[in-house]
Amino acid sequence: MAKIIGRILVSLIIFSLSISVWVPIQEAFRVVFGGFYVLIAPGLVMTYAFFKNEEIHFFERFPFAFAFSLTTVPLTVFSLFRLGMTINAWTILASITGLIILALMIVTLNRTQKLPESSDQ
Repeated sequence: MAKIIGRILVSLIIFSLSISVWVPIQEAFRVVFGGFYVLIAPGLVMTYAFFKNEEIHFFERFPFAFAFSLTTVPLTVFSLFRLGMTINAWTILASITGLIILALMIVTLNRTQKLPESSDQ
């Protein structure tokens, strides 16, 4: 897992540096890392919560991660709005962080709790 995170981090840094030719470097890092944090990170952690490592390949996780993030992040922000919270950058950051922490808790529970194997009869 640490190897995968390292590769993702290096590729995000390289991509940020490559687009910093057209925009200021701070803006490039904000756009690239912010886009990853909103569009990929919550869904990527959710795929580890819903699927075992052996069930799907790492390259199959990214389309699922994008789809999970694209559905859960707007639904969470809309729910917070309907509850009367003001929507700004900090509430969106907190809600995405909450989604990631919730999914990490599910991953931890799945790894520590051994589920019984189903027998085909």
